[in-house]
Amino acid sequence: MSEPPTPPPAAQYPEPQYPAPQYSTPQYPTPQRPPRARKRPSAWWFVPGAALLLVSAACIVVVIVQLVQVFHTDGHVLADASRHTVHLSGSEDHALFAPDHAEIPRCRVFADGTALPLTADDSLTISDTDDDWVSFAGFTTSADEVQVVCVSDQRVVVRVGGTIADGGAVFIGIAALGAVGSGLLGFAGLVVIAVLFFTRPRRTATG
Repeated sequence: MSEPPTPPPAAQYPEPQYPAPQYSTPQYPTPQRPPRARKRPSAWWFVPGAALLLVSAACIVVVIVQLVQVFHTDGHVLADASRHTVHLSGSEDHALFAPDHAEIPRCRVFADGTALPLTADDSLTISDTDDDWVSFAGFTTSADEVQVVCVSDQRVVVRVGGTIADGGAVFIGIAALGAVGSGLLGFAGLVVIAVLFFTRPRRTATG
């Protein structure tokens, strides 16, 4: 007797694939910390502005001293070929001036009996209540007094006074710019610090 036929194997079907469920984590708002009030600056913050104002004041003093030396008059002498004694003050740099409408006299300057070298100097004009004076010669000495002898075909009065030394104008200009610049920066800095100091809450001591 023959064996019954073997039934075919059952069909194999893949198991269905389902996406895994997605769970979202709930988002909770993060508590916001209130902004901290900015404290007023320390009183030491006023020091830089005050220092700049002191620098400005020092520059102003320098400018005033330099200008006083320039406009200072040591004396007047008549161009009559006589020797006139003039007492000097200020710096060692001096000049001889003649009225701008007058003839330039011929002059010699002596200190302790020795003739001083005169340099041509026509770079300075000074006005006062007497006249407009134009420099025509300069000399340098550390003596307290000099003897001036001037000769002219006209009646000319010669003014002896201070002058601007080499580089003096540049020095005065730099000092003036320093006074203005440091003064403005110092004043602006103090205003800003003062506003912050008086509008912000006081610092609390800790410890």
